[in-house]
Amino acid sequence: MPDRPSPASHRGPALPKRCRSLAVRGVAAGVIVAVLALTAAAARPADSLAPAEVAQAARPAAVTGLSVQAGDAPGELHVSWDPHPDGAVDHRVRWTPAGQDFKPKKDTDWNDFPVDNELTISGLWPGESYKVQVRARFSGPNGEWSQVVTGTAAAATTPELTKVAAVKLTDLSGQPAENGGPAYADAASVVWSATLTVGTDGSSPPGSGYSRWAGVGDLSERGLTLGGTSMRVMLIVQLGGGLFLAMDRATDTDFTLKLGDAEFAAGESLVPHTAGSGRYWWATDADLWTDGEEVAASITAGSGTLGERATAPPIAYFSQIPRLHDGTGPFTLRLNFDRELPVTAAALKDHALETVGGTVTGAAAVTDGSTKTWSITVQPDGPGDVTVALPAEEACDEPGAVCTADGLMLHNQARALVAGPFTDWDAVGQRTTSLASGSYHTCAIEADGTLTCWGANEKGQLDAPAGTYKTVAAGAIYSCAIATDDTIACWGYNTNGSIHPPAGTYAEFAVGQRHSCAIAFDATLTCWGYNAWGQTLFPTGTYKAIDVGWEHSCAIATDSTLACWGYPDWGNIDPPAGTYQALASGDVHNCAIATDDTITCWGRNFEGQTDSPAGTYKAIDAGYHHTCAIATDDTLTCWGENNHGQADAPAGTYKAVFARMNHSCAIADDDTVTCWGNNRDGQNDTPVGAFETVAISWAHTCALEAGGDVVCWGFNRFAQTEPLTGTYRNLDTGNNHSCAIADDDTITCWGNNDYGQTDAPAGTYKTLTSGFEHSCAIADDDTITCWGDNSRRQSNAPAGTYQALTVGDIHSCAIADDDTITCWGDNIYGQRGAPTGSYKSLASGRYYSCAIASDDTITCWGDNRKGETNAPAGTYKTLALGDDHSCAIAHDDTITCWGNNSSRKARAPAGTYKAVALGDEHSCAIATDDTLTCWGLNYHSRAQAPTGTFKALALGDEHSCAIGTDGTIACWGNNNNGQTDAPAGTFKALATGDEHSCAVATDDTITCWPKPPEGVRWAHADN
Repeated sequence: MPDRPSPASHRGPALPKRCRSLAVRGVAAGVIVAVLALTAAAARPADSLAPAEVAQAARPAAVTGLSVQAGDAPGELHVSWDPHPDGAVDHRVRWTPAGQDFKPKKDTDWNDFPVDNELTISGLWPGESYKVQVRARFSGPNGEWSQVVTGTAAAATTPELTKVAAVKLTDLSGQPAENGGPAYADAASVVWSATLTVGTDGSSPPGSGYSRWAGVGDLSERGLTLGGTSMRVMLIVQLGGGLFLAMDRATDTDFTLKLGDAEFAAGESLVPHTAGSGRYWWATDADLWTDGEEVAASITAGSGTLGERATAPPIAYFSQIPRLHDGTGPFTLRLNFDRELPVTAAALKDHALETVGGTVTGAAAVTDGSTKTWSITVQPDGPGDVTVALPAEEACDEPGAVCTADGLMLHNQARALVAGPFTDWDAVGQRTTSLASGSYHTCAIEADGTLTCWGANEKGQLDAPAGTYKTVAAGAIYSCAIATDDTIACWGYNTNGSIHPPAGTYAEFAVGQRHSCAIAFDATLTCWGYNAWGQTLFPTGTYKAIDVGWEHSCAIATDSTLACWGYPDWGNIDPPAGTYQALASGDVHNCAIATDDTITCWGRNFEGQTDSPAGTYKAIDAGYHHTCAIATDDTLTCWGENNHGQADAPAGTYKAVFARMNHSCAIADDDTVTCWGNNRDGQNDTPVGAFETVAISWAHTCALEAGGDVVCWGFNRFAQTEPLTGTYRNLDTGNNHSCAIADDDTITCWGNNDYGQTDAPAGTYKTLTSGFEHSCAIADDDTITCWGDNSRRQSNAPAGTYQALTVGDIHSCAIADDDTITCWGDNIYGQRGAPTGSYKSLASGRYYSCAIASDDTITCWGDNRKGETNAPAGTYKTLALGDDHSCAIAHDDTITCWGNNSSRKARAPAGTYKAVALGDEHSCAIATDDTLTCWGLNYHSRAQAPTGTFKALALGDEHSCAIGTDGTIACWGNNNNGQTDAPAGTFKALATGDEHSCAVATDDTITCWPKPPEGVRWAHADN
């Protein structure tokens, strides 16, 4: 069954972004409508920040109009509330997953202190529902806090890919933007307007202009209402010979987009294959504007009759990309288009495709008569990496151009990289010279100077540029590196130009979450990226050291004095006088080692992070709200926030210290690594060995071994794909873990172990099944054992003997030897309310279950908010359950589905079938002729079943895999982390998780994918 993050599972960092303008709020697609509830909270006077003579202020009224909505980027929430009726007040905000209680905290432990009535929280888990609390007090440190107001909403999920990621996005601050209000008064009223500034960067296609409205990256001035539907303008861009407009939802209302003197009527060019979203494209003869030009933009309601819809440019992408080639023989990969195109194999082979490190030797259509999917054969030039690209830059009348029948170019660039082999592992020596970790990705510089990255890739964090480099650093979801020619290259998420460093040569740099700064060889400064608060408005002068905080930066000048700039928060950009030799910046505080070796700190001090320690020091580094330093006697000292023990410095002597978020690591004098602080994901479970440097991420850590390999530990989306030794006959996958029954009937589990889900029980077993964070198995004596998360007693297996077993998210059910059903675990939706009678098979969805009775009828129980338990009449022989929809194969081999029918995932196809499997928003089935059919949401092409014949099928949330009748595996759907890079070989069993899959080969060994890169291994306690 599909997997999803649970409220109790790991969440990414939740860091606040400050917004200065009141958002126009329109509920985005998929957002849970805010539910407001007042809850009394103990309030006390603030701590001793106020002068003693300041009188105690009265408690203000509680905030009103609290709105919690999904943001623009994955894992973002926009929080806003009404301006306070009594004037300016201070506010504090905190948040937690909706399924968890707020932990008791002191007044000074809340997460943010905005004076304004809006902020954006980022780094949350996409799609998860969160509770947000806000309270207020009159400005001044001695005021009492108001009652707490709570709102709930879901963090935004990853937006549908629009294939314009390569276009430069550099929002300019200070641009005016207006909104016409929540509704339009008549058929010709303007409902949205802004002033746009066009920019170009020579990307795909060259000279494409783009525009974004005012909002300084947070895009707050973008809301409008058409026909009673609230929405947001997301993007306006020139590309592919036309104009592209994206809104977060579609509208049936006529409207006109006006840009300067040009007008575009909605409906004339709705992008195909994007039902339910507002993406519009209009063909133009050429680019309408030039770089730097300002364009007045507006949307007017009531454009008149909808015109005929045109066809948007096609999209191309590569799939089935080999992870490695052998350096001598050819390899194949697939080139896909989103529609049939008038393109020939000769055009692809001889003109359209560009290769570096190899030659395209063949191109053939995968399906006769179809031009949508092509098999491309490439001969490497040698053992180096091979890049294959479809630039899509040629005009449609040029050889090799890939165009639609009406002459429209592709509007994206497709690119694939196949790494070359290492031919002599023993002789490689020090393979990595530098490494850095972002939120969920890591990059390392190999011994030959090239970059290797691994981890999450939803924003291109792994698309490291070619070339050779000498140092690398990472932000949250992007990275930068200084090349051997001293220029800077950046890649990943382009937050307002964060991956577009300036030209020139540089001696050192510092990479923050959304902005970066560098010192050139002439000692001058430059900064780039997000600039809402002047983070990139660097001071003049010459400098010798630089560090960046969340929204500010500090530097040591060549005369050893300090300078800071950016967002002013609690004095963080007001450095002390004096001369300094080393510097470290946290979220909103800084510390520096003076030339006399003492430490001085400044900025926010609510957690004691500016309480500088006495003594003399020689090295320093800062985390979110804490700092650690190595004294001149080599001992460690830490101070600041200590809610996770991050300020509890270990004893011993050390030569390097590294701090990030809420935990730290240090390399001891004997080269061993010690870590302390937050250990929720095993960040402190350091491996044995000698190490040269450490790179700390939010929830995982990597270190460079003295021998050159990289060792990583902590939260690891790839730990579940590490190879197992031995032979196995049965397996299943949970969220980020897997379990298998070996040939000796014992169970082995691997992957995430937050809740003990990989602590496999002793004994021998004959079948097992895994839920979100727990698993259950039937032993050889027919009793049931469960392990893993037991927060809802889902692992409290009942006594007795059983013949069949199913596991939901937080409940489980089994068929006893007398054919009756028993359920245990969570019962909030009646999941434990098993029906009476006798049954022969059963299955579980997220919060419900269904079973086939002895008379072949279906009964369901549990959550019925989407019609999940509305079982159909008739008799059936096979049953499959997804999150909130179900399908069953009847005795006449037809399929019936019920439950949530969003994206038509419960609309069963005609025909006859012998197997069915369900994902989160799509479904697939094997027909009686062994072919595959899929239906439902087709985002990431998850509903585009491959051709061929198949015998087994498994679906994840956004990707699917099937075993062909020849034993080979084919995968399709979302491949942001290599989920569809199916292994070679022949297999007989298959299971899929959220972003990984495992299969039992015909030799009974287990293979999982995607794999970590070669030379990287993940440390575990049992290593």
